Amino acid sequence: MPSEKQHCHDRGGDPHSTSPMGKQRLCTEHQICRYNGNDSQNPHPKISKILKRRIIMVRTRQEQIVEFKCIRGGNGEAEMHKIANNDAELYGKGRMFNRVILAPGRSIGEHTHIGDNEIYYILSGTGTYNDNGTILKVHAGDTTICNDGEMHGLVNDSDEPLEMIALVLYN
Repeated sequence: MPSEKQHCHDRGGDPHSTSPMGKQRLCTEHQICRYNGNDSQNPHPKISKILKRRIIMVRTRQEQIVEFKCIRGGNGEAEMHKIANNDAELYGKGRMFNRVILAPGRSIGEHTHIGDNEIYYILSGTGTYNDNGTILKVHAGDTTICNDGEMHGLVNDSDEPLEMIALVLYN
């Protein structure tokens, strides 16, 4: 039996083998992003630059990047805590993974997603969500999904902060 540390290529394995349930899986070394081999032998050429960098495994609250910015022409600034700072930390699969806080009266302007989709998970508070022109109340525990080609926006029209997770993934 190969050791956990042994790389699939070192033991002649396929990094894209399938699990007993038929799902694609990667060897242990690929899962934890430590493949540092020659580019000509890289089984993942699309993410070769990502694989050569060490991805930070723990980022403390003090190390998080926090931005205050107006989002998509919305009212006022949102407080954005970057969980993943760039698409390299999302392995080229997305561009944003943030904890967002909207103070009362603040909003994320209506916008259309092209080439990606966005998921909001409401952690606390309430707001009004525009789902392609359909207006809905959202509360803690709700999830919204805006798919490629669709439009959405969010307003915190309550007296309490609205806190959520926002994730943008590429198609």
